[in-house]
Amino acid sequence: MNKKPLYKYILFGAFVLGLSIATPAVAASDNGQRTVNQIAADVKSAVGQYNDVQVQVIEDGEVLLTGTVKTDTEMDDAVSRARDIAGVTNVENEIRVVGPESGNVGTYIDDAGITAAVKAKFLGQDGLDSSEITVETIKGVVTLTGEVNNQAQVGLADKVARAADGVKDVRNQLTVQ
Repeated sequence: MNKKPLYKYILFGAFVLGLSIATPAVAASDNGQRTVNQIAADVKSAVGQYNDVQVQVIEDGEVLLTGTVKTDTEMDDAVSRARDIAGVTNVENEIRVVGPESGNVGTYIDDAGITAAVKAKFLGQDGLDSSEITVETIKGVVTLTGEVNNQAQVGLADKVARAADGVKDVRNQLTVQ
């Protein structure tokens, strides 16, 4: 019979409903901010053994890794550790490998330098006809292909190539004409 209390309940219910709808957005924003900070802290801790790797959480759990490591294995490990952190949705990997295993432009320049050094040593070597020898270098491993005049030149080419700076190994596939 008394409509005033019913009106108050409806008004109070609408107010509570309005708060319950608005409150999660604020809580999610606060929670999201804490989550970004927590993700950043957790990823930094997980990749902390790699002193030259920097971590940045961009947004929504997306992590950017930058910096340098010495090997491909270290890079893969850092990325894997970052991906394993709760809340990480994506890892952008911009880590550069600067050690001997690197497969970046610096390595290719180094490989080209090794190839040039081997060829130069061949040209200056008495008793070696290098005109038919092809030299290729990948990650410091030199491969010799082609033909030489005799077995002594096969051995000499191998010895000369191994003496060049930066050569890790020689794969001698030379044949005698």
